[in-house]
Amino acid sequence: NITLSIGGQSFPFLNIGSYIECDSALQAVFTGANNKADKANFDDFPTLKPGANSISWTGKVTKVEIVPHWREL
Repeated sequence: NITLSIGGQSFPFLNIGSYIECDSALQAVFTGANNKADKANFDDFPTLKPGANSISWTGKVTKVEIVPHWREL
């Protein structure tokens, strides 16, 4: 189990195997092509606000990667 914290909000992930991906734009949690929504124990997906965002995690984590989905307004 791991918990990702962004801006004071917690996002628990349960019984993770080798890795998990959380796509806030798609509101999906998956490993490869497999849906892993049952591993996400939260209702609202993580988002980054403009400016500084505090990011931390607990649990056995070897890597956290944040990949932006840039949009042009």
